[in-house]
Amino acid sequence: MRMAWNKVYRERYVFPRLSKDTLRAVIRHEAHRVEKSYYNNVFTSKRKVYMEKARNIIFLSKIFNGKGGDLAEPDMAWAQEIALKADSLDKNFINYNDTKHNMGGFFKSKESQKDVIKELFYNRRSVRIWSEVQQSEHERSKLAIRLIQCAINMPSSGNRQAVRFIIFNSSEQKDLLKGLKESHCYNAPLVIGVFSDESLYGSYGTFSKIEECLFIDAAAAASAILIAAELEGYSTCWNHFGQDLIMSRKTNCQKFEVIKKTYSLSEHIRPIALIAIGKEKFQPPVPLRMALEDYIYND
Repeated sequence: MRMAWNKVYRERYVFPRLSKDTLRAVIRHEAHRVEKSYYNNVFTSKRKVYMEKARNIIFLSKIFNGKGGDLAEPDMAWAQEIALKADSLDKNFINYNDTKHNMGGFFKSKESQKDVIKELFYNRRSVRIWSEVQQSEHERSKLAIRLIQCAINMPSSGNRQAVRFIIFNSSEQKDLLKGLKESHCYNAPLVIGVFSDESLYGSYGTFSKIEECLFIDAAAAASAILIAAELEGYSTCWNHFGQDLIMSRKTNCQKFEVIKKTYSLSEHIRPIALIAIGKEKFQPPVPLRMALEDYIYND
């Protein structure tokens, strides 16, 4: 009886109050959980639970559509397909849409694969002094879009896709960072700000406290930008831009308020990192790491 009442309460009072963006995240999350149940081999034993989630997707989608949401958007079309095929998802969705992993095929040999991995991960450096010769603002803008496209394809907790970005490209845009970060950041040719939408976390979009996966999702996206930029021939520097930095000084709060106003950021958009990108003047020396065994816990 209580479970039935909770369902009625959510459908009458909780779901209709959710914003369009939050509804979209909840729909993705529910679809992710249905799909994952097949991979974990629990759909059959918990069929009633996951079929209820499939029905939730359809119900939430109607509310989303009623608020002006487009169900033809790729993520929404994906969720609809999962909901409609939930009872035979393995045959009619998972197997049908199987994608083959072929990353190894990009390399001519195992040796060339090892060389690329070593160059990319062992020799990457955080650069803070930039070359006088850089790409045009137009080319940097196109680069930013390519890098963000890589970042949004990284995994996120429950497929919430909560990571958000700001492109600081022009001198006026990068001037907004002065006084908040050091000169190597606002003097960089291009800066991509990584943010996260807190409102897309929590059960059925009822966000109540900071979830640690918020930071993990943003870090995964930021790492993709670092790697993709290196592969394109650019150097990078990851810069902390968290709430603790913003709140550490009154002037920081004031400067961040200007950024929020400029980009119309709501209160639930949380700053995470700034990634400076460009052609380096020189490659800094290697900061040596501890021995490998110092990083690994053994039983």
